[in-house]
Amino acid sequence: YEVEAILDVRKRYGKTRYLVSWKGYGPEENLWLPEDNLSNSPDLVADFKARTARVTTSKRKRKN
Repeated sequence: YEVEAILDVRKRYGKTRYLVSWKGYGPEENLWLPEDNLSNSPDLVADFKARTARVTTSKRKRKN
């Protein structure tokens, strides 16, 4: 299986999990996977973190 995109992130029981979309499969097949299971997709994890960091930062600026 090949990861197409990382769609979301959440913390559960102290561990980070990512919602993963798979190439060639529909949204009903998306799965929440622990960060450790994405060791073959470090670029996708880094891109997702960069995108969400910008969103979080800009939201904080608007609240001030």
